Amino acid sequence: MGNMKFSNKSQENDKNIEKWKILISDDEEDIHLLTKTVLKNFEYKNKQLEFLSAYSGQDTVQILKENNDVVLVLLDVIMENDHAGLDTVKRIREELNNNFIQIILRTGQSGHVLEDDVVMNYAINDYKEKTELTSKKLLTTVTTSIRSFENMKISKN
Repeated sequence: MGNMKFSNKSQENDKNIEKWKILISDDEEDIHLLTKTVLKNFEYKNKQLEFLSAYSGQDTVQILKENNDVVLVLLDVIMENDHAGLDTVKRIREELNNNFIQIILRTGQSGHVLEDDVVMNYAINDYKEKTELTSKKLLTTVTTSIRSFENMKISKN
């Protein structure tokens, strides 16, 4: 019997479909897996999500330099050091001059960083404790972030 090749049309078609790019930036692999699992069937305005992963602040900035169409960053506060996430926010806003991308800071150690201070002094769009970010709240957060990103882009034009 000869070798048969099967074309996987659905995979080929998926590559051509426009998607919302979100960057998961966290030093814990479990957080990446859990976030992708919760959001795997997410769809907004007939677009699904494309996930990018970073495990440090430096990786996050590098990925954003290479992907100027990222809509949302889910950014851990504490990665390679206690303030890596906060330093990354400053770099995104000041060095990359990206004021459109939505930045949701996530922390598993709320006592290390005071929420009021962070919200007032860093250009973030939201601050969440990982324990409060249930599946339903994560879906809501992603949806509202994409909507905010869209509205900012529309008002710019």
